[in-house]
Amino acid sequence: MQKPLGYLRRFNRLLVCCVLLAVLLTAVRVRAASKVEVLGAFSSITHAHGDAFGYTVQLWKEGDRIYGQFLVYVGPPADPPTGNLEDVTFDPRSRHLSFTTRVSTGLVYSQEYRGVPSRERFKFEGTWTRRQLVGNLIHTDELFPDRRPTSKRIRLRWSAFATEIMTPLPPGYSHQFVAQDQAEARFVVDNVDCNSEEHVKAILDFASIERQKDETTTIFIITRLGNGERSRRLNQQRLFAPTRYFIERRGISEKKVVAAEGARVKGPGQVEIYVSGKLYAVFKMKRHRDFAPGSICKITYD
Repeated sequence: MQKPLGYLRRFNRLLVCCVLLAVLLTAVRVRAASKVEVLGAFSSITHAHGDAFGYTVQLWKEGDRIYGQFLVYVGPPADPPTGNLEDVTFDPRSRHLSFTTRVSTGLVYSQEYRGVPSRERFKFEGTWTRRQLVGNLIHTDELFPDRRPTSKRIRLRWSAFATEIMTPLPPGYSHQFVAQDQAEARFVVDNVDCNSEEHVKAILDFASIERQKDETTTIFIITRLGNGERSRRLNQQRLFAPTRYFIERRGISEKKVVAAEGARVKGPGQVEIYVSGKLYAVFKMKRHRDFAPGSICKITYD
């Protein structure tokens, strides 16, 4: 009788192992399905006298769900009015995409209202490809329900830079940018804002010269929020100026400039420049400030 019992015990152990393996594989599949994928940023923005006008749509995917944000540029480019996409539908066969979003682009002054935030609603119907969003955008303001909705045809093109700053650090890179001693940096600049523009440009020029020692290397720009800062848009705005400077002014390939968000730090927020994997410069930002290229100092509020 001992022999059959031994077989039974081994069979039970094997059965338990198989069940545990099945549970583990299911958990892995669920985790993989819930991974967030960056689909891209699509923009149509014009600039005039330091202001920006137009729209940007940012799209992500988690499992079968597509979600995103709608940015409306109606003045200073820092921290544009933004709304979350609602009622998103997408047909993979026809590439038809639709969504609605609610945004307040400013205060309303009229006979009925005195300084009341607008209650604007946008509805998009069109097609989405990997390179562009094309369709009709309908605009209404719920403060004025009797007004006729306005409609316009828009074409938002895929933006490599705007998509890149939506993307987290590539696998294997993140360990390079954690807990590096600032004493190792060649430059550490305090209280940075738009008034520091010339100083910042000089340091970015030095970083570009340093990179010339090995032009196959990649420059990394890492931004980190500081005390009292919560807005990811502030992080993205801080990435914009140095990234465009390296690409447009210093002629470095977009593939060799990586901009990403890092972990929060204690004290002031900061922007870090890495050359050949080593910390080269640290810009400690004034609270809620960015580099804001130009002569007007802009403040980005959360």
